[in-house]
Amino acid sequence: MLLAALNRPVEHLNKIPVIQLNCKKECTEHIRMDLDNFSSKTNKDVCVPMKNYHLVNWNWLKSASDKQMYSNDCKSVCLHPFCVGCFKTDGVRMEQALKRNAFTYWQVEISQEALSGTSTMIGIGKASKNLSSIGYLNLIGSDEISWGLSTRGLLWHNNKHAQYCEAIQDSESVRIGCLFDGFSGRLSFFVNDKYMGLAFDNINMDEPIYPMVTSTVSKSLFKLTHVFESFPSLQEICKSTINRNTDLFQFVHLPRHLVNFLGNY
Repeated sequence: MLLAALNRPVEHLNKIPVIQLNCKKECTEHIRMDLDNFSSKTNKDVCVPMKNYHLVNWNWLKSASDKQMYSNDCKSVCLHPFCVGCFKTDGVRMEQALKRNAFTYWQVEISQEALSGTSTMIGIGKASKNLSSIGYLNLIGSDEISWGLSTRGLLWHNNKHAQYCEAIQDSESVRIGCLFDGFSGRLSFFVNDKYMGLAFDNINMDEPIYPMVTSTVSKSLFKLTHVFESFPSLQEICKSTINRNTDLFQFVHLPRHLVNFLGNY
């Protein structure tokens, strides 16, 4: 059982005996009320880090299982709604995939309670990504088909982690923004509208990739507050192409203002 508490590849968990836990069933109406209250909170104004953007209507992919409960508009979701002390990690992804020819920015509000557990994560992954596992895991990024940020400030990919930012405090709910560049395969994060820097680049988009969240905490609430798209100009496409092929250019011979322009991406 100790192995399950470590962030090991998912295939190792299949060898761990599953213990049936006596999870306390709470009143569905009470959980529904918490979910509706969280969902009805007024969205704060968002600073969109893109030009010429437009609002798009996305939602969480609804599951028929009782691992999640959803608001009526599927913009908010509760993970582990009926489980107290479950030794599990569960998650959900969005119904819509990220576009290869666009910049996409989405913001998710995470409840204060969800920040207090072993692992709460936000990120992206392919449709085949497993979003349910025995044990308390950093599930997004535990393999090569997902990329995630934990609220401990760690980036995860291919079951390896690196410090990215300070741990997110659990004194109140937090808004995490995600900016994805479909041309370059770059992913950056924002915490309460503050830019944290580039997190991942050269993300392979040979298959559709979806935004997703996971948590180990009972009754974790996530609200999709905004989703925006922007289609880049020809100048931005050229800039992205140059940055993906820096080995072909001798930056030392370029004017300083052009080097700065290319670096500010």
